Amino acid sequence: MNKVALIVAGPPGIGKSEICALLKPLLYSKLGLTPFFYIWGDAFAHISYPWQGEERQLQTKYRAIRAVISTLFFDTGVLLIDDLFASERSLELLASALEGHGFRNVVLVLRAPLATVLSRNMHRYQREVVPNHKVVELYKRTYECIADSACDVIDIDANGSIENTMEAIIEVLEDRGILCNPPA
Repeated sequence: MNKVALIVAGPPGIGKSEICALLKPLLYSKLGLTPFFYIWGDAFAHISYPWQGEERQLQTKYRAIRAVISTLFFDTGVLLIDDLFASERSLELLASALEGHGFRNVVLVLRAPLATVLSRNMHRYQREVVPNHKVVELYKRTYECIADSACDVIDIDANGSIENTMEAIIEVLEDRGILCNPPA
């Protein structure tokens, strides 16, 4: 397997953090003692207060994430990254930094209609609800930035249940040889 970066991307409210919360124990159990790290983009977003999702703040966030990545030294393992990637070239810069450190990148883009994303956003924890106008703006920017990326992107239908989304992700990860049974 070597080093794999699983990048879960999509607009705010689509379910990235919920998917990653389910992926973390699954990856840990499937990969055994393989090193495993998780980067939650929201934690880096709030370095800058108040968080408005402006381009300058996004660039600062991605510089901080790339700096953390440069400190992860391991020969084999998985890095799970959860973020929206709504800044120009943010995904390419991250992917380039990861490749420079020997990671194979797998970008899982969660997709659902805007109405679904807006509804899910309203059901988030109160402190995490993003104003609707910002969700609409970031929905468009996120998918535009990802579409402009040269990364290997895998679209995941996230319009249905979380269970169906997880099944689709597991199938992709098994097909790509990332999920396997841990050594005995």
